[in-house]
Amino acid sequence: MQDTTQNLGLPYLMPNQAQKHVTVNEALQRLDATVQITLSAEDISSPPDDANDGTRLLVGDTPSGLFTGHAGEIAALDNGAWLFIKPMLGWLAWFQSSAELKVFDGTVWQSVSVGGGGSLADQIPQLGINTAPDANNVLTVRGASSLFHNAGSSHRVSINKADPADTASLVLQSEFEGHAEIGLTGDNDLSVRVRDSDADWDTALSVSAERGITTAKGLRSGTVTIETQGMVTLPTPCAGGFVFLVIVSDTYPRIEYSGVFAFDTGLSPLVLPIALGPRASAQGATVLTGQTGPNDSMNVAARRGALMVENRYATTREFSYTFLC
Repeated sequence: MQDTTQNLGLPYLMPNQAQKHVTVNEALQRLDATVQITLSAEDISSPPDDANDGTRLLVGDTPSGLFTGHAGEIAALDNGAWLFIKPMLGWLAWFQSSAELKVFDGTVWQSVSVGGGGSLADQIPQLGINTAPDANNVLTVRGASSLFHNAGSSHRVSINKADPADTASLVLQSEFEGHAEIGLTGDNDLSVRVRDSDADWDTALSVSAERGITTAKGLRSGTVTIETQGMVTLPTPCAGGFVFLVIVSDTYPRIEYSGVFAFDTGLSPLVLPIALGPRASAQGATVLTGQTGPNDSMNVAARRGALMVENRYATTREFSYTFLC
């Protein structure tokens, strides 16, 4: 039979042992030093002059004097004498100077306090505030509101996804059923989606990541550049409605090159003029190629699902468009 316990090294009472109280008191000393540890100081190289009985310290890497040979050990003062104890893997201690709870990993003490700044503080697998987390919701908060405050200037909240085809979004729920979603859902365009009574999701608003073009139910706007004697096809957000087309420059819109058109891009494509400048024309369902409509003019025609916009001016132009359904 060995003389001490496996973990704390507490001395056993031996059969027929004399002065048993000495052994019991030694065991109590070690228990008093190692249970509910609070270290009043750390990285101490020599005994401090102001230490009192009950003081527990963490000896530093370069001890001297009475602490020589006890680097990394816990030093506890009891009845005027220092007791040295080697910490073991998994021991917890409260470090009074830094107000941190730390765990001994077998080599060094690391913080396990939330926000304590230690390496383990970033590795808490789950956290629940006023409610329980689970494997899917590893961070849960239950309360009337939550505040994310700045540390002196700005504050940003980030949601990161691994791939453009993945999702990074904010889901708004009622009775834990999602009814609205804002974010990047399946691509890198910003989308606002809503869920109807049939549990189908519908995109009500999106902003293109490529050109910042805004698309909404019944509304789409953006800009497009058309080379001289060229034509582009603009998909329409609905089969029928109105489109506002304006040529813009760096300083001002060119109203005489602008127009408001009614369009049908359904089964019977057609474009009709509503209000046109003198250098804009509606070409019905004519197939435009870039050199089809009147020269020195912006020409618009309809096809299934889209409008054709033709630039017959002498220079490349930028067009601003807004669809209204």
